[in-house]
Amino acid sequence: MKESLHFAHLSQDMICLGCSCRGLGEIFNSKGEQMKAKSYFIDSIEAFKKVNETKAIDEVKGMMTK
Repeated sequence: MKESLHFAHLSQDMICLGCSCRGLGEIFNSKGEQMKAKSYFIDSIEAFKKVNETKAIDEVKGMMTK
């Protein structure tokens, strides 16, 4: 997943970046590392905001409350 994040940054594709950060957030959340998960979720939301992906933003926000 870290490699995915690296390539997402290189591509400057905000959807790809948002998805990669969301995935890392889910991984850290499942490992009980909430601080890292929250950081990646926030990065995901910021990337999705740049392309007005409101559905994805809502989904990530929902993941943050679990």
